[in-house]
Amino acid sequence: MAKSISDDQVLYQDTSEVKIGGIRRYIIKYNLYTGDEIPTTISLDPLKLTIKNKVRKSFKAAYLMGPFTLYCDVRAQSYHHKQRIVSSKDVPQFISNLQPHSKFIAELSLHEIKKKYVWIIDVISQSIFSLNSVTSFELTLGTTTNNYNSGSSLEVETLSTDVIWNEKATIPLLRESRKMIHLVILTHGMHSNVTADMSYLMEQIYNTQSLYSNEKIVVKGYVGNVCKTEMGIKFLGEGLAKYIIDTLYSVEVAKISFIGHSLGGLIQSFAISSIAVLHPWFFEKVKPVNFITLATPFLGIVTDNPSYVKMLLSAGIIGKTGVDLGLKEHYDNILYLLSGEPIKSIMKKFERRTLYANAMNDGIVPLYTSCLLFLDYADVLSELDNLKRSIKITIDTPESGRESEKIINTSSSWSKVFKHRKEDKHSVKLPKTSIIESMASILQPPSPTDEYITNPSSRAKVIIHDKVYTEDDIERIESNFYKLKNDRLLSRFYRRHSTGKQNERLEVEIAKRWHSGTPWRKVIVALGSEAHNNIIVRRRFSNGYGWEVIDHLIENHFNGSDSLLVHNNEEQAVMKATMEPNKEFSWITKVEDPCSYSGGLLSRTTKLLDTMYVSNPEDRVTNKQVKP
Repeated sequence: MAKSISDDQVLYQDTSEVKIGGIRRYIIKYNLYTGDEIPTTISLDPLKLTIKNKVRKSFKAAYLMGPFTLYCDVRAQSYHHKQRIVSSKDVPQFISNLQPHSKFIAELSLHEIKKKYVWIIDVISQSIFSLNSVTSFELTLGTTTNNYNSGSSLEVETLSTDVIWNEKATIPLLRESRKMIHLVILTHGMHSNVTADMSYLMEQIYNTQSLYSNEKIVVKGYVGNVCKTEMGIKFLGEGLAKYIIDTLYSVEVAKISFIGHSLGGLIQSFAISSIAVLHPWFFEKVKPVNFITLATPFLGIVTDNPSYVKMLLSAGIIGKTGVDLGLKEHYDNILYLLSGEPIKSIMKKFERRTLYANAMNDGIVPLYTSCLLFLDYADVLSELDNLKRSIKITIDTPESGRESEKIINTSSSWSKVFKHRKEDKHSVKLPKTSIIESMASILQPPSPTDEYITNPSSRAKVIIHDKVYTEDDIERIESNFYKLKNDRLLSRFYRRHSTGKQNERLEVEIAKRWHSGTPWRKVIVALGSEAHNNIIVRRRFSNGYGWEVIDHLIENHFNGSDSLLVHNNEEQAVMKATMEPNKEFSWITKVEDPCSYSGGLLSRTTKLLDTMYVSNPEDRVTNKQVKP
């Protein structure tokens, strides 16, 4: 309810807190004047927004207990990243990592006379490791002077994480709406922090609802896996499968799409396999529409990363999941099992199967594993070269009597595929990013410039390759590298499946199994920095370099083209029967010893620190508001 502004300089104040995955949104509605006539005297002095991180400064170093930092942004309600911003007063303001005992100050400009201004403010927890730790903050909205407009009024609406995710997700009764449900499942990788890290993608999907007049889009993410990354792909996938069957499924659900980021793509792959075996009716009653992964390590993350990474994974730093991604040297590894049945049969039912992969600046998931290995690498490199963005050309001096090599000094994404190419004297060097650098830049990514944010035409092209690969393409790619004696681009790598190390041979076989009888669309992305999290726009502005990726995803997968699917579930009874255990799929149906799902070193350390924090929660605050 609107209230008149008094002579107090503080117009609104709210003290609150957010936990891991938490978002607190403020919708500020400022009525500059009332009535139909503009007052003869009116002040356009700006409003002042201050957000203070109230956690003690000493907690700044308590990374594994939090971290206790915040992402904050403020934007006009009318803001859209595809529209050019002319006035500097309308530029969104944000801070990537508001540290404990620090302030974020922004000015809400009143630079033109209009009846109502509306701003949206998001305060998001940057916590990664702890379920219990909270970050408290104080938001204050005031004026820079004491010149108030008579008749002005202020309204503030606050939305919690649950409201933001569920306000458009209510599944209506079929007999009332006569609309079928298109269920879209979003799954995150590291610590399954889907609510905070995939909220931008969720909102972009909901923006397409107007294209689907005969169905309702419902976007959901499973939060039961938060802070359980170390438990292994099977454990995480079982939880997601159970959530879909027991919580989300209803007779109204006619379509389903899956979008997974990083480890989330593997978690979804296991969930689909589990549903196919234990609930075979599901994919008969519910039409699979989109299976989309973004930077998913289908072939693990070991062979193109430094030896210390493999050592840490083997030592259990991230528990069972680290072992899974380490691609053990035998064929009962879960990454190998996932590439066969039952998921192969289900994948053929999806209308679209799309892999988004980072060509560079992703030190966590290399290109070869996120694109399922087989790719026209020469075409991708040519596109990168054409961009001339962060690519340096150097000249090697040929040694006497020998042809100079074209050496590619890159991140791990490219080292294995270009290491042995011989051509001319030039050496193309792509931006190099290590796994440590990628992890360090999650919370503090290089932020886009004002020019990038305000001027869409200034943004560099990031989609550099977009092609559907069939089984014939895989045979062509492999055979070409055996035949071309003068171009050893991948020939030595592909010969490894007969002469190389066991895990490298296993990578080739896993990739072939995924491609067997199933076309895949592969979209290769060239992001300038922090690619692993920019590819999903983890934070709206800090990771804004990924806007074009999400735009591409939306335009190609939620464009209304499949909205005429006939609803065939209306009169059918809900079937939740479970199959008898099948020996062939015992890796799915077997009930594991709970001890096999033990967390890793990182998880155990975090839990210990978490316990210490809960026993002395000095920084917890009680929600309170001061309103005008």
